Amino acid sequence: MAARFKDVVGKGPLEYLTEWRIELAADRLRRGDDTVATIARAVGYSSESALSVAFKRTTGHSPRAYRGQLTRAG
Repeated sequence: MAARFKDVVGKGPLEYLTEWRIELAADRLRRGDDTVATIARAVGYSSESALSVAFKRTTGHSPRAYRGQLTRAG
């Protein structure tokens, strides 16, 4: 089933899920002032640390640095 998913979507289910969660987290970081821990739980991570590791691996920035860049740019 995972192979079929990859054929249709272009990436594996876990990679897709991670990217979707990170996009949701990034949106919440852009639009609100929830803590990173609150956002982590809201998008399906067990801890702030787990989100931070995945976010940095995916975007190249920690959630706090990402939010800080938005603040400085806007």
